[in-house]
Amino acid sequence: MTKRGQIPAAQRRRLRRALRSLELSTAELRSAVAAARAAGGSVRAIASELSYSPTTIQKWLQSVPEDSERDAGTRQLELNHPQKEIKR
Repeated sequence: MTKRGQIPAAQRRRLRRALRSLELSTAELRSAVAAARAAGGSVRAIASELSYSPTTIQKWLQSVPEDSERDAGTRQLELNHPQKEIKR
């Protein structure tokens, strides 16, 4: 049994795995957004398809250098926040 307020080791590991999975899927989503834009999709069309705000899509696209947007099919986009190191 753990002390009150502490997370048991198994649940801590599960939380860390879930966070890493979220970070990877977010990067993949942003990469797909850049690829759709590079393929000629409009910000509004992409936002509508994903049920996201056009402002969110625009911010994601602005966080990537323009040459990366052209190569979006082969590159992953960086997350807006620095990559967090996950201790194992």
